[in-house]
Amino acid sequence: MSQIILILAVGLISCISIVVVNLRYSIKKVQAIKQKELDRPDYIRMEEWDI
Repeated sequence: MSQIILILAVGLISCISIVVVNLRYSIKKVQAIKQKELDRPDYIRMEEWDI
């Protein structure tokens, strides 16, 4: 019985770690996209035209 609990615990920990890594990667990707938008001069020009 203890072996089954151990296997389930290891599986749960590995699933949680995979989710955390994917979330961190997604957050970094979104931040990089936002930074590119801020750095683009044509994006800034478009904002100026909206005013």
